[in-house]
Amino acid sequence: MLAFTTFIISFSNFQKKNRIFLNCQLLLDSSLLFYYSLIFSIFFKLILS
Repeated sequence: MLAFTTFIISFSNFQKKNRIFLNCQLLLDSSLLFYYSLIFSIFFKLILS
């Protein structure tokens, strides 16, 4: 989980540095991150239950 959060932080830092990304690409990446976090939360709820 720590590696996942570090990946998100470094990924967002990389996006801030690189301004070539289009707005739709940023939107796609943020929605992908949202879906990944949603899947991870469901996964952890299944483990803990």
